[in-house]
Amino acid sequence: MAERAGVRVPRVDRVIKAGGPTALLVMDRVEGRSLGQLPAEQISDDLLQRLWAEVHKLNRAGIAHRSLRAANVMIGDDGRPWLTDFSFSELAATPRQKDLDLAELLASLAILTSADRAVSSAAAVIGAPGLAPAVPLLQPLALSAATRHAITREDGLLAATRSAAVAASGLSVQPLAPPAAGRGEAMSSEVTRAARRAPRPALAETLR
Repeated sequence: MAERAGVRVPRVDRVIKAGGPTALLVMDRVEGRSLGQLPAEQISDDLLQRLWAEVHKLNRAGIAHRSLRAANVMIGDDGRPWLTDFSFSELAATPRQKDLDLAELLASLAILTSADRAVSSAAAVIGAPGLAPAVPLLQPLALSAATRHAITREDGLLAATRSAAVAASGLSVQPLAPPAAGRGEAMSSEVTRAARRAPRPALAETLR
Protein backbone atom coordinates (compact mmCIF):
# COMPACT_ATOMS: atom_id res chain seq x y z
CA MET A 1 0.00 0.00 0.00
CA ALA A 2 2.77 2.46 0.86
CA GLU A 3 4.63 1.76 -2.37
CA ARG A 4 1.44 1.99 -4.42
CA ALA A 5 0.74 5.35 -2.77
CA GLY A 6 4.06 6.62 -4.09
CA VAL A 7 5.90 6.54 -0.75
CA ARG A 8 9.62 5.87 -0.96
CA VAL A 9 9.90 2.57 0.92
CA PRO A 10 12.15 -0.44 0.29
CA ARG A 11 10.52 -2.68 -2.32
CA VAL A 12 9.35 -6.08 -1.12
CA ASP A 13 10.84 -8.59 -3.54
CA ARG A 14 9.12 -11.66 -2.12
CA VAL A 15 7.66 -13.21 1.02
CA ILE A 16 9.06 -16.56 2.17
CA LYS A 17 7.12 -18.81 4.54
CA ALA A 18 9.40 -20.06 7.30
CA GLY A 19 7.08 -22.51 9.05
CA GLY A 20 4.06 -21.90 11.25
CA PRO A 21 2.92 -18.29 11.30
CA THR A 22 6.41 -16.95 10.52
CA ALA A 23 7.31 -15.33 7.23
CA LEU A 24 10.46 -13.66 5.98
CA LEU A 25 10.50 -10.58 3.79
CA VAL A 26 13.14 -10.19 1.09
CA MET A 27 13.48 -6.46 0.47
CA ASP A 28 15.63 -4.22 -1.68
CA ARG A 29 18.64 -2.79 0.09
CA VAL A 30 18.70 0.98 0.43
CA GLU A 31 22.21 2.34 0.03
CA GLY A 32 22.86 5.25 2.33
CA ARG A 33 22.67 5.97 6.05
CA SER A 34 20.04 6.83 8.60
CA LEU A 35 18.99 10.42 9.09
CA GLY A 36 20.21 10.21 12.68
CA GLN A 37 23.75 9.51 11.42
CA LEU A 38 23.82 12.38 8.96
CA PRO A 39 26.05 15.35 9.86
CA ALA A 40 23.97 18.35 10.90
CA GLU A 41 25.25 20.48 8.01
CA GLN A 42 23.85 17.95 5.53
CA ILE A 43 20.30 18.14 6.92
CA SER A 44 18.98 20.88 4.65
CA ASP A 45 15.52 22.43 4.66
CA ASP A 46 14.96 20.82 1.26
CA LEU A 47 15.71 17.38 2.72
CA LEU A 48 13.34 17.98 5.64
CA GLN A 49 10.53 19.02 3.31
CA ARG A 50 11.15 15.99 1.09
CA LEU A 51 10.82 13.81 4.18
CA TRP A 52 7.56 15.46 5.21
CA ALA A 53 6.25 14.95 1.67
CA GLU A 54 6.81 11.18 2.04
CA VAL A 55 5.09 11.21 5.43
CA HIS A 56 2.18 13.18 3.98
CA LYS A 57 1.71 10.57 1.25
CA LEU A 58 1.80 7.81 3.86
CA ASN A 59 -0.77 9.69 5.93
CA ARG A 60 -3.11 10.17 2.97
CA ALA A 61 -2.86 6.45 2.22
CA GLY A 62 -4.29 5.76 5.69
CA ILE A 63 -1.09 4.16 7.01
CA ALA A 64 0.55 4.88 10.36
CA HIS A 65 4.23 4.00 10.68
CA ARG A 66 4.13 3.98 14.50
CA SER A 67 7.90 4.33 14.90
CA LEU A 68 8.54 7.40 12.78
CA ARG A 69 11.83 8.72 14.08
CA ALA A 70 15.16 9.63 12.54
CA ALA A 71 16.62 6.15 13.04
CA ASN A 72 13.93 4.76 10.70
CA VAL A 73 14.54 7.27 7.92
CA MET A 74 17.27 6.37 5.44
CA ILE A 75 18.93 8.99 3.28
CA GLY A 76 19.90 7.36 0.01
CA ASP A 77 23.08 8.04 -1.89
CA ASP A 78 20.99 10.38 -4.05
CA GLY A 79 20.22 12.49 -0.97
CA ARG A 80 16.54 11.59 -0.92
CA PRO A 81 14.71 10.11 2.10
CA TRP A 82 13.28 6.60 2.42
CA LEU A 83 10.90 5.44 5.17
CA THR A 84 12.01 2.11 6.65
CA ASP A 85 11.13 -0.39 9.39
CA PHE A 86 7.37 -0.82 9.22
CA SER A 87 7.39 -3.54 11.91
CA PHE A 88 4.70 -1.82 13.98
CA SER A 89 2.82 -0.12 11.16
CA GLU A 90 -0.96 0.04 10.92
CA LEU A 91 -2.57 -0.29 7.50
CA ALA A 92 -6.00 1.03 8.51
CA ALA A 93 -4.74 3.71 10.88
CA THR A 94 -6.89 5.90 13.07
CA PRO A 95 -6.42 9.68 12.93
CA ARG A 96 -4.83 9.46 16.39
CA GLN A 97 -2.22 6.97 15.20
CA LYS A 98 -1.31 9.20 12.26
CA ASP A 99 -1.11 12.25 14.53
CA LEU A 100 1.25 10.32 16.82
CA ASP A 101 3.49 9.76 13.80
CA LEU A 102 3.63 13.50 13.22
CA ALA A 103 4.42 14.28 16.85
CA GLU A 104 7.12 11.61 16.94
CA LEU A 105 8.83 12.93 13.82
CA LEU A 106 8.55 16.56 14.93
CA ALA A 107 10.30 15.72 18.20
CA SER A 108 12.92 13.56 16.47
CA LEU A 109 13.73 16.25 13.92
CA ALA A 110 13.88 18.95 16.61
CA ILE A 111 16.65 16.95 18.30
CA LEU A 112 18.67 16.86 15.07
CA THR A 113 17.99 20.41 13.91
CA SER A 114 15.90 22.79 16.03
CA ALA A 115 12.30 23.22 17.11
CA ASP A 116 11.74 25.97 14.54
CA ARG A 117 13.20 24.02 11.60
CA ALA A 118 11.34 20.84 12.48
CA VAL A 119 8.02 22.66 12.69
CA SER A 120 8.49 25.04 9.75
CA SER A 121 9.44 22.20 7.40
CA ALA A 122 6.35 20.24 8.46
CA ALA A 123 4.06 23.26 8.12
CA ALA A 124 5.42 23.98 4.63
CA VAL A 125 4.23 20.54 3.47
CA ILE A 126 1.22 19.49 5.54
CA GLY A 127 -0.07 22.98 6.38
CA ALA A 128 -1.50 24.39 9.59
CA PRO A 129 -4.63 22.16 9.60
CA GLY A 130 -2.49 19.03 9.25
CA LEU A 131 -0.09 20.14 11.95
CA ALA A 132 -2.66 21.18 14.59
CA PRO A 133 -3.79 17.68 15.71
CA ALA A 134 -0.19 16.72 16.54
CA VAL A 135 0.29 19.63 18.96
CA PRO A 136 -1.44 17.98 21.98
CA LEU A 137 0.75 14.91 21.45
CA LEU A 138 4.02 16.77 21.82
CA GLN A 139 4.45 15.53 25.36
CA PRO A 140 6.71 12.84 26.87
CA LEU A 141 4.11 10.08 27.29
CA ALA A 142 3.05 10.31 23.64
CA LEU A 143 6.59 9.74 22.33
CA SER A 144 8.58 6.55 21.93
CA ALA A 145 11.06 5.79 24.71
CA ALA A 146 14.06 6.54 22.48
CA THR A 147 12.74 9.93 21.37
CA ARG A 148 11.44 10.80 24.84
CA HIS A 149 14.82 10.13 26.46
CA ALA A 150 16.72 12.02 23.77
CA ILE A 151 14.55 15.15 23.79
CA THR A 152 14.32 15.42 27.57
CA ARG A 153 18.12 15.60 27.67
CA GLU A 154 17.81 18.86 25.71
CA ASP A 155 16.49 21.28 28.30
CA GLY A 156 13.28 22.95 27.14
CA LEU A 157 13.40 21.53 23.60
CA LEU A 158 10.09 19.68 23.76
CA ALA A 159 8.32 22.76 25.13
CA ALA A 160 9.93 24.89 22.43
CA THR A 161 8.80 22.44 19.75
CA ARG A 162 5.24 22.51 21.09
CA SER A 163 5.27 26.32 21.21
CA ALA A 164 6.53 26.51 17.63
CA ALA A 165 3.86 24.05 16.52
CA VAL A 166 1.16 26.06 18.29
CA ALA A 167 2.24 29.19 16.45
CA ALA A 168 2.53 27.46 13.07
CA SER A 169 -0.84 25.75 13.40
CA GLY A 170 -2.68 28.90 14.44
CA LEU A 171 -3.79 27.54 17.82
CA SER A 172 -4.17 30.04 20.65
CA VAL A 173 -3.39 27.60 23.48
CA GLN A 174 -1.25 24.53 24.04
CA PRO A 175 -3.69 21.70 24.81
CA LEU A 176 -2.20 18.41 25.96
CA ALA A 177 -3.76 15.07 25.18
CA PRO A 178 -4.67 12.83 28.14
CA PRO A 179 -1.72 10.54 28.96
CA ALA A 180 -3.75 7.49 27.99
CA ALA A 181 -3.96 8.83 24.43
CA GLY A 182 -0.22 8.48 23.96
CA ARG A 183 2.06 5.48 24.13
CA GLY A 184 2.92 5.27 27.82
CA GLU A 185 2.21 1.99 29.57
CA ALA A 186 0.19 0.65 26.66
CA MET A 187 3.30 0.25 24.49
CA SER A 188 4.45 -3.07 25.93
CA SER A 189 1.00 -4.64 25.55
CA GLU A 190 0.75 -3.34 21.98
CA VAL A 191 4.11 -4.94 21.13
CA THR A 192 2.94 -8.22 22.64
CA ARG A 193 -0.29 -8.15 20.63
CA ALA A 194 1.64 -7.31 17.47
CA ALA A 195 3.91 -10.32 17.98
CA ARG A 196 0.92 -12.61 18.46
CA ARG A 197 -0.68 -11.38 15.25
CA ALA A 198 2.14 -12.83 13.08
CA PRO A 199 2.60 -9.43 11.40
CA ARG A 200 5.04 -10.19 8.57
CA PRO A 201 2.55 -10.94 5.76
CA ALA A 202 0.58 -7.87 6.79
CA LEU A 203 3.81 -5.91 6.80
CA ALA A 204 4.44 -6.92 3.21
CA GLU A 205 0.98 -5.65 2.26
CA THR A 206 1.63 -2.36 4.08
CA LEU A 207 4.83 -1.76 2.14
CA ARG A 208 3.41 -2.75 -1.21
